[in-house]
Amino acid sequence: LIEVVRAGSPADRGGLREGDIVEEFGDKLLTDFKSLQDAVADTMPGERVRLLVNRDGRTRVVVVEIGRAGNP
Repeated sequence: LIEVVRAGSPADRGGLREGDIVEEFGDKLLTDFKSLQDAVADTMPGERVRLLVNRDGRTRVVVVEIGRAGNP
């Protein structure tokens, strides 16, 4: 569950919204927050990744460019 999306962050630029539930990261099915953290950590900054998200009960595809840790 995405709780906070900072303005100008890669999540914001990619179209993620607060309340989105990320179900897939690239080709990886996510089962919990740790699996999302691990997937992001295994991805190089600047790489674009397709996310499957549930927003208000509807499935959406969002493409996010991975940023560097600590950078919006």
